[in-house]
Amino acid sequence: MSEITRVGADLAKRVIQVHGVDAGGKLVTNRALSRDKFIAWCAQLPAGCLVAMEASSSAHHWARKLVALGLDARIIAAHLVAPYRLQGKGGKNDANDAAAICEAASRPQLHFVPIKSVEQQSMLCVHRLREGLKTDRTACVNRIRDLEVPVKGLARVTDLAHAAASERGDSMTQRRHLLLAAGGALAWPYLAIAQPSGRTYRLGVIETTSRAEPYFVAFVQRLAELGFVEGRNLVIEFPLSPGRTGRLPALAAELARLNCDLFFAPGSESNLLTVKQATRDTPIIIVANDYDPVATGHIANMARPGGRITGVSMLQTELPAKRLGVLRELLPKVRRVGVLADVSTSGQLKVTQEAAALLGIELLVHQFIRAPYDFPAAFAALARSKAEALLALASGFFVVGRRQIPELALQHHLPSVFNNYLWAESGGLLSYGPDFSQAYRRAAEQVAKVFNGARAGELPLEQPNAVELVVNIKTAKALGLAVPQAVLLRADRVIE
Repeated sequence: MSEITRVGADLAKRVIQVHGVDAGGKLVTNRALSRDKFIAWCAQLPAGCLVAMEASSSAHHWARKLVALGLDARIIAAHLVAPYRLQGKGGKNDANDAAAICEAASRPQLHFVPIKSVEQQSMLCVHRLREGLKTDRTACVNRIRDLEVPVKGLARVTDLAHAAASERGDSMTQRRHLLLAAGGALAWPYLAIAQPSGRTYRLGVIETTSRAEPYFVAFVQRLAELGFVEGRNLVIEFPLSPGRTGRLPALAAELARLNCDLFFAPGSESNLLTVKQATRDTPIIIVANDYDPVATGHIANMARPGGRITGVSMLQTELPAKRLGVLRELLPKVRRVGVLADVSTSGQLKVTQEAAALLGIELLVHQFIRAPYDFPAAFAALARSKAEALLALASGFFVVGRRQIPELALQHHLPSVFNNYLWAESGGLLSYGPDFSQAYRRAAEQVAKVFNGARAGELPLEQPNAVELVVNIKTAKALGLAVPQAVLLRADRVIE
C-alpha cells in the first residue's frame, strides 16, 4: 500500500472498483471493494495520496471522508474521463473505468470539480426540487385548461353562492371559499368526460416493435401526466410494422401526409433515417437504441443538438463491452461467446470485438441480414461452432424474439446476457443496461416541451442517469451455474 501514489475509484451501487498505481504509473492493484470496506482500505494509503472519482452526488460524500483521512481527493467530470477510457480500453467494465479515472487524474492541466459541502449539496437539491415543481405546475395548468365547465351553469352557481353568503353576512374571505367550493362541485362531474381544448396534437411514431411494449406504455402515460392525453388532445399515429424494415419508407410517407406536429423515432437508426427522408421540417424526438446520434452526424452535440432532432441516447454503443466483462466475471473460463448481431448493431459489434481481444475471448458472430430473423437457425449455427455463452446486441428487431431467444439459449445450455431487464424477466440469465421505461418517459417530457413551443434543436440530448444489472437466479439454476457473490452484490435486482 505504501508505494501507491494515485488511485482511480469507480463508484457503483454496491461495490467500488479501485485502480492504484505507483509514482512511475505501474499498476499496484485493481480490485473491487464493498462500500463499507472502501474507507478502511483508503485509510491504509500514504498521506497525500491522490484518490480520483468520476463526478456524481455520492462522489462528494466520499471525497469529504477521504479529505478527513488526509488524502488528496479529486472529482473529475465524466466527459473528461471518457477519452482515456476509449484510448485502447474498449472493455467497458468497472476495472477499466477505474483505470481510466486514474489515468485522467494524472493530467496536470485537467480541471477538477470542486468538492461540495453537505450544505451546498442540500441547496442544490432544493434548486432541483424547485425546477421539478415548476414542471409539475405547468403540467397541472395544462390539465386544468382541458376541463370545459359550462359557463352559464358556473355563473348561476356563483350567483347563488353570493346570495347565500350575503344573507348570512359572511366575510369576503368566507365568500371566496364558498365560491371555490361551488365551482369545484360543478366541475367535478365533468372531470371524467372533459373534452380536448381547441388544439389537438398529432404525433407520428415510426417503430418496429409493438405499442404494447412496457416502455411505450410508459411513454404514453408520461404524456398524459403532462397534459397530453390520447383521445382528448392528442392523436398518436402508430402504423404497425413489427420486425419489418421494408415497409418503413411507405409508412413514414403516409405519416408525413397526415401533417404530424412531431415525429417519435425510437429504436434503430433506420427509423430515424426513414423519418428524415420523409420530412424536411417536422421536429423529431429519438430514443437512440443502437447508435450514437453525435458520432453519426444526426446532431451537432449533446448540449445543443441544433436542427430539428433531440431525444435520449441509450449508450448502447458503449455498454456491450461492459456486458462482456460481466459475463467473464460470471464465467472466468469462458473462451468462445456467440453474438447475435444485425445491420443496425455495427457500432456495438466493433466495441465488443475490441473488448473481446483484451479479454482473450473469441466471438462467434451470427449476423442477421433481413427480417424476420430465423433465431432457431442462428442457435443451431452457434452450437456447431461450440459457443459457450451468448451475448445479444441491442437491436429493435430482436424484440419480437424476447421470449424465444432466452428459451433457445437455455435449450442450448448457453448463459446469456442482454441489454435491459425485460430480457432477464423473459428468462435471460443477465441483463445490464439502462431502464428503457424511464428513458421513454424522459423522451415524452421532450415531446411535451416541443408541443408547448420549445425548439427540438435547443433541447439537450439526454442520457440515462444509471444502468442496472439484473440476475435471473432461476435461469442460473436451470443452467447449473453458481452466481459469484461479487456479481450478486453488484446486482440491482435478483429474479428468483
